[in-house]
Amino acid sequence: MTAGTPEAPQALEALGESAARLLRSTAARPGMPRSMVALLLQALEQASFEGDPGPGSEDYAACAMLDGLLATAEAGPLGDLLRALERARPALRWMQNASYKDDPLMQGYLRNSAFCELIGPRGPVGSELAAVGFLLIGPAIHYPSHSHPGEELYVVLCGDAEWQRDGEGWRARPPGSWVHHAPGQGHATRTRARPLLALYCLCGDLVTPARSLGAVAPSASI
Repeated sequence: MTAGTPEAPQALEALGESAARLLRSTAARPGMPRSMVALLLQALEQASFEGDPGPGSEDYAACAMLDGLLATAEAGPLGDLLRALERARPALRWMQNASYKDDPLMQGYLRNSAFCELIGPRGPVGSELAAVGFLLIGPAIHYPSHSHPGEELYVVLCGDAEWQRDGEGWRARPPGSWVHHAPGQGHATRTRARPLLALYCLCGDLVTPARSLGAVAPSASI
């Protein structure tokens, strides 16, 4: 399948359906932000996947890790989403946060990371309700503390990473676990020996970029 063919919208729609199934499978877990999940499901259900999404791109060094990560897909909602992501790759455009370009604390993170959006203001499928996409970070990378006004939810798909929120210590988050960030809450991520691939979701303010909070980057423990 290549972008510009009739299969591209179908692959993106299947990716959206797989993301929705994964979110439904985690919605009942204790502490899960259910109202946010309900809004994400609404956004995915209302998204129009018709029309040519245009060409995708994998222009960043981190994208070279996708083949190995997607090959780990197993049975269940996580594996279904990874397989759907593999089929939709030609129609997805991987990006980096432009607001980090001149931030010295973010240069290590930018050297081996990227994200793509399925629905939202920067994705092939527009949505004003939510942004849903994927975050990719290479091994032994620190994503320094940052914040943004949008409410954020991650579901870890594969990899080896720790996450930190304001006032909390680092916590390992294995595949299948989720991480929630309230609007404006500072948070950071560091990968260990393996790269990280996660589903990310954003509600509320979808356009104001994240900003660094000025924390000194520690070395990732491997």
